[in-house]
Amino acid sequence: MRTVTGLLAFAAVTAAAPLPVRAYDASWYKTDFWAGEYPRGFTLDRNLRIAIRARDDPGASRNIDCALPKGATFHPWNDRRVKSSRLAFVSYVPKATYLVTK
Repeated sequence: MRTVTGLLAFAAVTAAAPLPVRAYDASWYKTDFWAGEYPRGFTLDRNLRIAIRARDDPGASRNIDCALPKGATFHPWNDRRVKSSRLAFVSYVPKATYLVTK
């Protein structure tokens, strides 16, 4: 597991230089799970409040205040946290076409 410190650093960088907004259209693959065969979770090393979107549209405003408690471990296999926080995981991955030659 890793702490949210690295995640906070990433958030700070993206907040300073926002990424272009792209809608999740047919060029994206959606799965109702955390991405990765063996996904890495994270544990918060301090209380944190973040603004999140009500819907999975990168252009939507972040208008929901979300409190994340110190010591909480977020991972799809942490059943107790998933149930207590009523978590649902969604991942979007851009589709790509590959040509197999051998």
